[in-house]
Amino acid sequence: MPSLGETCAMLAPLTWACAVVLFRKAGDLAPETMNFFKNGVAVVLLGITMLVMGVSLPTDRSVGDWAMVAASGLLGLAFADTLLFAALSRIGAGRLAVVDTVYAPTVVLISFLFLGERFGGWFFVGALGVLGVWPWPPSKKGLWED
Repeated sequence: MPSLGETCAMLAPLTWACAVVLFRKAGDLAPETMNFFKNGVAVVLLGITMLVMGVSLPTDRSVGDWAMVAASGLLGLAFADTLLFAALSRIGAGRLAVVDTVYAPTVVLISFLFLGERFGGWFFVGALGVLGVWPWPPSKKGLWED
C-alpha cells in the first residue's frame, strides 16, 4: 500500500491538471489576478485545514529557516505561477503541458546538484514510466509511431 507521501505525489499532478483547465476556462483574466486569487483561496483553505487538524506553525525554527520558506514562496507562488498563468493564456493548456514536462527532470537535476540526492535503479524505472518511454506493452509499430 502506498504511503501518504506517495499518494500525495500522485494526486498533485491530477489536481494541477484540473486547476489548469479550470483557470483556462476562466477566460482572459490577467495572470497576476489569477495568481492572487489562487493564493488567496489557498491561504484560506490552509488556515481552515490547520484549525480543523489542530496544527499550528512551528515556533522552533530559526529566522533563516523562515526566510528560506518566504523566498521559496515568493519564487514559486508569486513569480513562477504568474509565469505559468501567462503561458497558459498565450499558448493554451495542451502546449503548456508539453513544455511543463521539463519540470520533473529539472527538479531531479537540482536535487542532485544542490541537495546531494542519489538515485537507485527503481528511480530510473519510475522515471522512464513518467517520461512515457517505457516500452510496454510491446507493439509491432515503433515506440513513437501512431
